[in-house]
Amino acid sequence: MKKEMKFISRCTVALVGTAVFSSLGFSVFSGPFALCYGISVEGADIGCAASVQAYENALNDVNTKIVADFGADAAINPEPNISVRVLPRDEIPSERELYNNIASLSEKLIPCYTILHGGTEIAYFSSQDEANQAVSSYVNALSPENSEARLDGDFKIISSYAAPSEIMNAQSGLEHMLSIRPLSVLSTVTERIEESIPFTETVSNDASMYMGEIVVDQEGEEGKKITVTRVHYKDGEELFRELISETTDSEPVTRIVRAGTKTPPTGIGSGEFIFPTSGVISSLSGERWGRNHNGIDIADKTGTDIMAADEASVKFAGIASGFGNLVILDHGNGYQTYYGHCDSLIVHTGDIVEKGAVIAKMGSTGNSTGPHLHFEIRKDGSICNPLDYVSKP
Repeated sequence: MKKEMKFISRCTVALVGTAVFSSLGFSVFSGPFALCYGISVEGADIGCAASVQAYENALNDVNTKIVADFGADAAINPEPNISVRVLPRDEIPSERELYNNIASLSEKLIPCYTILHGGTEIAYFSSQDEANQAVSSYVNALSPENSEARLDGDFKIISSYAAPSEIMNAQSGLEHMLSIRPLSVLSTVTERIEESIPFTETVSNDASMYMGEIVVDQEGEEGKKITVTRVHYKDGEELFRELISETTDSEPVTRIVRAGTKTPPTGIGSGEFIFPTSGVISSLSGERWGRNHNGIDIADKTGTDIMAADEASVKFAGIASGFGNLVILDHGNGYQTYYGHCDSLIVHTGDIVEKGAVIAKMGSTGNSTGPHLHFEIRKDGSICNPLDYVSKP
């Protein structure tokens, strides 16, 4: 490094007069033009420096890199010729350009492209395409798919010089950058989410139905809500969410239900009977045609409703000799009622029916001379006169 120190001393002595001239002419060249120092080495022009100190700083930076990579013997110690120049200010080389011009004098360093962040050189590449590819892959690696991503902070790709061993390709450059994380990646993803809106249900009481029974008058339908959210990430980690919009695509449809409130029948009668059908009493209970008639006949047209005289369970529903289509109800309290000559049966054996429920239709099946209902009441198996229990309304 002794040669370098001698060089700096010679530069300082050679430029004393120039410095004086510069101070005297400052007012003249303080507009769009400025004094600078042209530097040539062995007849080759390597550009200008804004000041002697700028040149010395650039030379020291170059030699620091060379010495770190190749040792002190590889340092460059040019003996420059320096002249005063007047140039437009925007034509005076930058510090980076001056550094590259001096680095070009070294046989150890080669031209390259480097990723520069905050003044720090991060990685070196043989081409700008390789550098761009490494940066693009780095951004993709640290951001979610389908996101809008950008690098955070001062970042650029510039021309530079480096040792051949420092040159990376796109893949090795990516791996190096991921290992040191010199740059943060900010990204956003716009999410469009379709969500269902639950439907509500209204229930009204219906006294015509038994408890536990329900009827759906209108099926419910879910609505649909569309939410647009912007999700912000840093290096792939979620930072926060920003609601952009929330719209209802379709409104929910209310489910409308009716619920029964009537106490269901138990099959046990009250012991009080109602007249089981409409029509006229065409035959009484007792002696008839030389034998006992066990009930009363009630005549009306075919298809007339026949009703249960009291709450009961259906003991029998089918065809019986002489009776034709017959229903026998067991009222669970010792009473049974018979309904004969029916045209059609509505209930089945084992059913539970309430008082007044339609159990059959009037007809003329079995031993019958016309459409009518043969109605009997029996108590503990004994024949009773129905008119002792019912009267025609």
